[in-house]
Amino acid sequence: MRILLINPPGWQSGSVSLGLGYLASILAKEGHEVKVLDETGKPLAAEAVAQRVQQFRPALVGFHCKTAQANACSRMSEAIKRAYPSAMHVIGGPHITLCFEEYLRDNPGFEYGFIGEADINFAEFCRRVEEGRPVKDIPGIAYREDGRVVGTERQLITALDELPRPDFDLIEGFSWDDFRYPL
Repeated sequence: MRILLINPPGWQSGSVSLGLGYLASILAKEGHEVKVLDETGKPLAAEAVAQRVQQFRPALVGFHCKTAQANACSRMSEAIKRAYPSAMHVIGGPHITLCFEEYLRDNPGFEYGFIGEADINFAEFCRRVEEGRPVKDIPGIAYREDGRVVGTERQLITALDELPRPDFDLIEGFSWDDFRYPL
């Protein structure tokens, strides 16, 4: 499956989403075609990003969302849905973990949300989507059911050493020059 992961504009200019690096690495290892757009520190150009999405033609677009990026995620998703409506939109990250019910209720363009660490569960989700299998029993997933937003219990990753290293080569335009990651 062709998957695009997006780190929307935010205040941390020059930093990169380590989480998306991990997700990209895991998904590529499973045979998916993955690209990451890291828009952090760039001005919001939702329509320009939507055009890039349209050119890549992913089946799934995943967004990383910190609270400072929540509005940018919404606007970017809406622009992408207008330009390329066939892609499924999913969202995860700290903001969604904290308030997935409210965010998904207010942003109907996102079909699913991921609560907590999604490294393993997101790969399982993509596998099931590609195979046409149900996804609502995956740990740490949020979705709509009977007009309300529900979430499954999240699962913590206990074997961190089993995760592959993040693949920064999958991040479009990534450079090690001035690389930093705030801890």
